Amino acid sequence: MKFSRVFLFLLFCFSMQSVKSQIVKEKQFVFTVGNQGAYCDSFPDGANLDFLNYVYRDKFTGNLAYISFVGYFKFSDTLDLSLTLGMYSDLAPTKNSISFRYFPFKMLGFGIGFMGYPQYINEYNLYHWNADEGLYADLDPNYRQHKMFNYGFALGPDLRYSNSRLSVDFRAYVGLRWVDILDVEIYQKAVNGNYRRVVHYRTTPSPNLYLYPEINLGVRLFTISKTDIGIRIRSAAELSKRAINYTRTTYDWTAEDAIVSKVKPGSHSSLIYELDFGLQFQW
Repeated sequence: MKFSRVFLFLLFCFSMQSVKSQIVKEKQFVFTVGNQGAYCDSFPDGANLDFLNYVYRDKFTGNLAYISFVGYFKFSDTLDLSLTLGMYSDLAPTKNSISFRYFPFKMLGFGIGFMGYPQYINEYNLYHWNADEGLYADLDPNYRQHKMFNYGFALGPDLRYSNSRLSVDFRAYVGLRWVDILDVEIYQKAVNGNYRRVVHYRTTPSPNLYLYPEINLGVRLFTISKTDIGIRIRSAAELSKRAINYTRTTYDWTAEDAIVSKVKPGSHSSLIYELDFGLQFQW
């Protein structure tokens, strides 16, 4: 949540500072409602648990709907900044991004962005129920669900076009992203015996390369008190090959007999895609 609080603080500070600031040439506030789809291919169970086999997937059904508050701050014809604070149905400000753009040419520029958003890992303990015969594979009766936070940065070219009514922005960034550390334990016991085992998983942060195309379309509808009001439509995607590496420590009977293994599962094809629309206010 510290990551989200930083974005909330920055968005508030820039918004308040820009109200009367002469440094900011143009300001824009956007409120959108959107939906996210998530795809990740799945592999058959092997000798080791693969966490990405249990990442939450949603084919644009609406379970990953979100709202976003976006602040755009144009400092000059060549430099601008945008801050995005997004929330899913839990209304926690966890879907965030910040980007800086520089336009040495009228329509062509370059940018760098930082982003973060959560994903869920669900029921990964099913691997042990299927693989560990003769054991109560997980003594914890609760539903196994963990939120992992993706964060990273990307950079690349930006294209823009605008006239009195229409504005179009397109970017195609390439970047690296990481996943928060997941640290969990699974307690097991023999079905007809006293034998006990603990399996401890701790993921290893490792960067994954990703491609991020995004397009924004804005249409000005009318003006009230020197404020242009219009609609905004946005579409974006994140394509990557990713894996979650981890260290597995297995304790048989006692903590002194630990077996430590470094595991690197195969890479999965992953796709995150988004579509949102809303209102924009520019002054």
